[in-house]
Amino acid sequence: MAPLIQLPAMMKLLCKCGCGESPRYPGAAFVHGHHLRLPEYQRKPGPIASKTCPRCAVEFKPPRERPRTMFCSDVCARKNQTDQGTVLLNCGFCAAAFRISKHRAKDRQIHHCSDECRRASDIARYREGIGAWNNIAEQLKQDRGNRCEDCGYAKHAAILIAHHLDGVHGINNHPSNLRVLCPTCHAEHHLALGNLRLGPTARARRI
Repeated sequence: MAPLIQLPAMMKLLCKCGCGESPRYPGAAFVHGHHLRLPEYQRKPGPIASKTCPRCAVEFKPPRERPRTMFCSDVCARKNQTDQGTVLLNCGFCAAAFRISKHRAKDRQIHHCSDECRRASDIARYREGIGAWNNIAEQLKQDRGNRCEDCGYAKHAAILIAHHLDGVHGINNHPSNLRVLCPTCHAEHHLALGNLRLGPTARARRI
């Protein structure tokens, strides 16, 4: 690099920006970077193009300090951030559309928009299940002669019970897993399975 030429003080040129300093190199009009202080050298902002908010479909102009923003407001930005972690589902009872978090959507096959719909759906499914089971039990008792298959009791058919041999109610309703019993034989079957709760009076009688 060529050595700098030292000019006399009276021949020194001052920076054109008005700072009073002299350029480092001979022939330079500005100290390095000082030309940006003048308006004619400053970058003029161009026109801001309009955008459409992907959340509410409203056309807007982004602020100059945030030209890359995609949403018309912070409200739309927060709603979009919330929706990214949710999925849109239909209520299993009233069919209304609602959003639920992705990890909760994997917990159940049927989802409800509110606790009221969930309770109403549970009640409807319970009543439907009770009605179907009553039809199965009545048909089973008629097919097997309206009598207990253990002791032969047949005086009052209304008190006969359709019993699950595996001890689990409502899962396997196949005729091969069902047996018509009177209340006494039904209680003895559950005592043998160990899933019948006895009160203090019944326990005292057993002793």
